[in-house]
Amino acid sequence: MTSRELTSSKISRLREAAVATLRSTPPDLLSALPDPPHIGHTIYSIPSVTPCEVSKLLHTSPPKSFSMDTIPTSLLLECRESFSVMIAHLANLSFSEGKFPTRFKTASVTPLLKNPLLAKSLPSSYRPISNLNFISKILERLFLHRI
Repeated sequence: MTSRELTSSKISRLREAAVATLRSTPPDLLSALPDPPHIGHTIYSIPSVTPCEVSKLLHTSPPKSFSMDTIPTSLLLECRESFSVMIAHLANLSFSEGKFPTRFKTASVTPLLKNPLLAKSLPSSYRPISNLNFISKILERLFLHRI
């Protein structure tokens, strides 16, 4: 058996065991389980993003550009005081509505060889590198600071 078949077999056995356990557990016992404790902010109480916070984040960001960026990163960084107001507004809308702008969900994925000694013909020799829009990275960092 190959390692892939062993892993697949192990996953199947675990799935079957979990289903069997759930089927044999009385429904009233399952409903009596407490919800896990929640620590931190809920989605409804995320602090607002300020233009000052965005400006500081832009100031510390590397000037890397990507072909999918609508606005060149160098321009965003050079005019960060102006753009920070718009990005803060966009972030606050995104957080309050619980939606991430669809335009920023697209990435360009490039395979990168893990090691020059690995076989170039095998997909497992590569790891994916996702290049994202600069503003989506800023929104991600702003949200990460809040959770």
